Amino acid sequence: MTNLEGVTAVGVTWNSGGLAERQLRALEPAFAAGLRMVLFDNGSVDGSPERLEAFVAQWPFAASVTLLRSDTNAGFCAGVNAATMAALGADPPAGWIWMLNPDAEVTAGTAQVMLDVLRETGAGVVSPGLGDRHSIRVNAWPKMFWAPAQYWLAAVPHGRRWWRSGRYMGSCALFDASAVRQLITRDGHFQDAALFMDGDELDVALRLRALGWDSVVAGEAAQLHPGGPRTLARTKVSKARQYYQSRNNVIVARRWLPRWRFWPLLGLRMARDLSWFARMRIAGHHPHPGPYLAGVRDALLGRTGRWAGHPPDNR
Repeated sequence: MTNLEGVTAVGVTWNSGGLAERQLRALEPAFAAGLRMVLFDNGSVDGSPERLEAFVAQWPFAASVTLLRSDTNAGFCAGVNAATMAALGADPPAGWIWMLNPDAEVTAGTAQVMLDVLRETGAGVVSPGLGDRHSIRVNAWPKMFWAPAQYWLAAVPHGRRWWRSGRYMGSCALFDASAVRQLITRDGHFQDAALFMDGDELDVALRLRALGWDSVVAGEAAQLHPGGPRTLARTKVSKARQYYQSRNNVIVARRWLPRWRFWPLLGLRMARDLSWFARMRIAGHHPHPGPYLAGVRDALLGRTGRWAGHPPDNR
């Protein structure tokens, strides 16, 4: 029997009102089981906020959804922080925070399995173990600068109900609210808004680990997060994604690695990544080495926040 009392999903939308509406409809059984949700619109210019407001106003579970809105794109991390603070400040406050992207395809069963695993393990965060692994593998580029020994995208332990990992899945992850509160108390934030977008999963997982919280994977929880090779598309948004993935991987590595490990790994990483760019060109794809190199440069110069080359919000 599904019981999601105390679970609050938090999502960030940007010109994705249609996806959010579809997700709300798909999760109706979860709302019937007690789920609540906070949706933060990050400066959409396609009518998404108005569309969601109109939909929620006539929806049977309207009382379970809180809609927040920003006039500008503050970045994914800032949006998650705003939605999370609303969830923690609600009456009653959330006991678990379900970070959920609007384009993630999940069910009430996904949340229930993750909740059961969190209760069983006492971990700080759990991610689904079943999903479109090919899509995840393609999207994860540039690859991690470095990762802990237990990195959950490695080989999946066969038949295991759950296992420890070094990271969570940013599109779908369930957090113990106590762990989130500890991060906010110590660091002043849940996610680091200076990263803007991408690279936040490993940073948060490592901060949790420093506080004694494990990151785990629920082997029987499922999600689909399609998206394709988003850094290879011929769009300005794709270039921006390439920049943030490049920059933030280096920033997070500098925070957590000693110098004697960081600098040799930086050279090895750039050699590996630049060889990938060459292979993609030969294969007829269109990667973005310029934003990649700009990301490395800005990370070494200590630049954070929104990239100067980020496309205007109205595009």
